[in-house]
Amino acid sequence: MKNTGGFSVAEILVCLMLIGLIVIMVLPSITYGFIQLNESGERTKAVYTVRQAVENELANATPGPTSDTLRITFNRDTIAVKGRIMETEATFGTKGDRTRIRVFIPNK
Repeated sequence: MKNTGGFSVAEILVCLMLIGLIVIMVLPSITYGFIQLNESGERTKAVYTVRQAVENELANATPGPTSDTLRITFNRDTIAVKGRIMETEATFGTKGDRTRIRVFIPNK
């Protein structure tokens, strides 16, 4: 028989097995990356939703009862600002994670 210089069946099987092992080791890393990318997008949407709710409240704020006072002290001087505290929260992800923004809205 002439030697044609090709690969034997055993060499091809060993090569395919090595490629399969590499794919099996790399695949979980890629999958985890896609999961994290998706969760990050959901978190960003939740933060945007909460910020939008706070900005809408600030834009449409009507003078109402002032139940909160913010006190700022500089050296010996204290400034008291009347207003209210607004807190908005949104849930995201499959685990029920939450994002929350708490802001003080001063009276106009």
